[in-house]
Amino acid sequence: MAEYIAQDILEEIRSRTDIVAVISEYIPLKKSGANYKALCPFHNEKTPSFMISPAKQIYHCFGCGEGGNVFNFVMKYEHLDFSEAAGKIAEKAGVNIPRQFGADKKMQSLFNQLYKINEAAADFFSGHLNESLDASHSRDYLKERGFTQKTLLDFKLGYAPNNWTALYDYLRHKDFSVEMIEKAGLISPKGGGGYCDRFRNRVMFPIFNLYDKVIGFGARALEEKQIPKYLNSSDTPVFNKGKNLYGLNLAKREIISKDRAIIVEGYTDCIRCHENGFKEAVAPLGTALTEWQIRALKRYTKNVILIFDADQAGETASLRGLDLLISEGIIPKIAVMPAGFDPDKYLLEKGAEEYEKIVKNAPDFFDYKVNLLRLKYKAQDPEGKAGIAAELLPTLARVDNAVLKSAYVRKLADVLEVAGTDILSELKKIKNVNYSYDKNEIKKISQDSRVDMAEKILFVLMLEDNNLIKEVRNALRPVDFESDGMRKIVELIFDFAEKGKEICPSRLIDAMGGNEAARLISSISVDTPEITDAAKNLNDCIRTIKRRNIDKKIKELKAAQRKAQGEKISERTFKLTVEFAQLVNERKKFARSVK
Repeated sequence: MAEYIAQDILEEIRSRTDIVAVISEYIPLKKSGANYKALCPFHNEKTPSFMISPAKQIYHCFGCGEGGNVFNFVMKYEHLDFSEAAGKIAEKAGVNIPRQFGADKKMQSLFNQLYKINEAAADFFSGHLNESLDASHSRDYLKERGFTQKTLLDFKLGYAPNNWTALYDYLRHKDFSVEMIEKAGLISPKGGGGYCDRFRNRVMFPIFNLYDKVIGFGARALEEKQIPKYLNSSDTPVFNKGKNLYGLNLAKREIISKDRAIIVEGYTDCIRCHENGFKEAVAPLGTALTEWQIRALKRYTKNVILIFDADQAGETASLRGLDLLISEGIIPKIAVMPAGFDPDKYLLEKGAEEYEKIVKNAPDFFDYKVNLLRLKYKAQDPEGKAGIAAELLPTLARVDNAVLKSAYVRKLADVLEVAGTDILSELKKIKNVNYSYDKNEIKKISQDSRVDMAEKILFVLMLEDNNLIKEVRNALRPVDFESDGMRKIVELIFDFAEKGKEICPSRLIDAMGGNEAARLISSISVDTPEITDAAKNLNDCIRTIKRRNIDKKIKELKAAQRKAQGEKISERTFKLTVEFAQLVNERKKFARSVK
């Protein structure tokens, strides 16, 4: 059921929470004057436009328009509803939330329901692996692979019974609906009616999001005849295999600490890395590396080492992943395992010290790709030189840093023993493939959220000094403000002031609710320049808004007059003329008072 959190509890959570400390747990921040900045986690960008104000306890992105307070950030980032986000922040702040529930089950978020179903499924699989007699062959398999009991528990590995409806029956017994179990991708409809489990007789690898919530599963067959050998959850509202990385929830802090990420091919490679101290390791979910996965990593580091199996090196998908990394501003290193080894086997047989040598001595992308192309072309022949250049230059074209690009051009010229000017000439012909984000992904700021400077300054002045609210309220009404958003905000400010409530951006965001209000309040709060002379600015802004509204009414009356005259409505024309004269007179008086 939907959980209700009392206002006084929210106030206590807010008072004990620092937005900078919370957001820094999710993305790296850099000090920028009195504020902090970062690459926006909600859209792809190369230059930081995401700002956090410690003084106002809000954030705003000037690239995509997202903004709000600490509750909005956690809701957006973790796909949570308000009560879930507040609960998570309260736990960090040490605030206990008394359980109060509404009666409407529909108020539960879809995401929350799916998380709960996946968590229950993970418990089911884990319980079977550790306790069930029919799971002995899966336990033997994992034991043969050398995984410790601690590892099984840390990664919550499990076993899906060789039974058509074991999980389905378990989840139904837990009162989860058939519709939601199917939406979670855990069951499939049968041809003759009813449902069967998607995963059967497989070792189960729960896939977690960044915040330790189970979002899906990877599964490995235990019998040779089972096809496919590896099977992932289908896409659901909380899971997309191209948008998540296996192990990132456990690796993110180590990635920040070591300032490097190791990307391996499979689940067991990743687990073995963690088991041997390489806790910065992650793995794609059975796909080639994607833009989404790279952007997720880029929040934590720009130092990436790709570990390829010997039989995988040179594949098109691997090279595309290399190009994607460079397009995202990451200059990766690439290590190829010795023949017959993958990271899992190498760590088991050779140990962590030898594996660290491979990681540490990994060549950068240029040397890796040149060596690869030398196997394909004869670098001594003119045609071979042209072939190497033709395949390497599109990669170099993606290097954004001009100094780096120039250095690689000189290096390629030396490798091919040709003039650097010839390499540059060919490079200019390359049309760089842009693997950038789809601009439609960015939510556009609505026309209504555009606020003129006078209204912005009044908003900031009222928040900086609540005593000024009375002066604004005596001079203006909410209807005098131009945008619908500002009218609602001003109305709320006046209401708060009448009730003697303290007013700040974060509190207004909570009271307003909705993403658009959060964006508008955060945008104005962060974007408005510092105001030095409060009294003068207050009077100037009030006059500006009054004058604007008079001018607007005069314009509307002129149009109404013309319409009445055209329709020969004399009585209406006379009334409009009188009203028009009064407004013009008011405008003149107003102009004299301003002087």
